[in-house]
Amino acid sequence: DRERRLGRRRTTVDCWFEPLCPWSWTTSRWMVKVAEQTEVDVRWHPMSLSLLNANDQQPFADFNKVGIGAVRVCAAVHAKEPGKLGELYTQIGNRFHHSGDWQEEARFIDFMALIDSYLANAQEVRPKVVEALAASGLDAGYIDAFDDDAFDQMLGDSHLAVPAGANEQELIGVPTISIDGSAGLFGPVISEVPEGEDVVKMWEAFSTLSLNPNFFELKRSSGRPAPLSTRARTS
Repeated sequence: DRERRLGRRRTTVDCWFEPLCPWSWTTSRWMVKVAEQTEVDVRWHPMSLSLLNANDQQPFADFNKVGIGAVRVCAAVHAKEPGKLGELYTQIGNRFHHSGDWQEEARFIDFMALIDSYLANAQEVRPKVVEALAASGLDAGYIDAFDDDAFDQMLGDSHLAVPAGANEQELIGVPTISIDGSAGLFGPVISEVPEGEDVVKMWEAFSTLSLNPNFFELKRSSGRPAPLSTRARTS
């Protein structure tokens, strides 16, 4: 059983992600490395911070509108071709988190300034998703989901699919990870993508805690550094 928990036998890991969230992206790139170095199969699921953090007040309402288009496209792909969602996420993430333009710079500013930046550049989000679809070899028609709120129900269903174990479901945000159907955990929230032996060492620590029903929460009290501050490209 211990060998299975540490990923040395085939383990299925379900990861919920938000395509434009840099924290989600950093953890997801770690999970890609985990899958490469252990007997872990990763299944990707979309989660919308725009829906989780719905707010009718301005400028938050407009900010959420900017963010929801890309994840709607992910929901559309997940519904029809779930096995291709991971590649689409990689292509979207490379364009938003390693592009060297405003999205990358937005990681280093305060939240209100980040909102202003996204609102000022909202028209650039859709073209990047179009590029990501093409690079993934997916049908260009998936972009129609970008402005279609009918996909919000699919996103809600994806949120509800997070296992809760014996507890009531409390969705905090992304990343959220479930190992072999265990109760989903928010995190780990990491600032940089681990390298070398740290990839598996962190996985062993996380999976051990995740599968222990007595484990509830672990949190550092200090402020978080900007994610991906070294700006290293990972794919």
